[in-house]
Amino acid sequence: MAQHQKVDSNTSRIIHWLTEHNVEFEQGTLEEMRLAESAGLTKDEAMQAIDYLENHEAIVRFPHPLSTPPQIMIKPGRGWQDVLEEDTGKAAGN
Repeated sequence: MAQHQKVDSNTSRIIHWLTEHNVEFEQGTLEEMRLAESAGLTKDEAMQAIDYLENHEAIVRFPHPLSTPPQIMIKPGRGWQDVLEEDTGKAAGN
């Protein structure tokens, strides 16, 4: 149970950071590892949270075509709006 709560906490941190930096996120110019560093999470913590969001179609990972070494970029997925609404509801105490 503690592991599940930690993933939820890390996922919330990622969601919060993404909402604060939505222009960069929505343009698809956000590099995956930069997100981990910016949200103050370890690589493993961020990867678990990003995996969770990707599995729920909130974000989409895609390779940057001209980067060396290869970089993985993220952008909103079709479920991003649902995640935002759910997160906003939790913050409001609903």
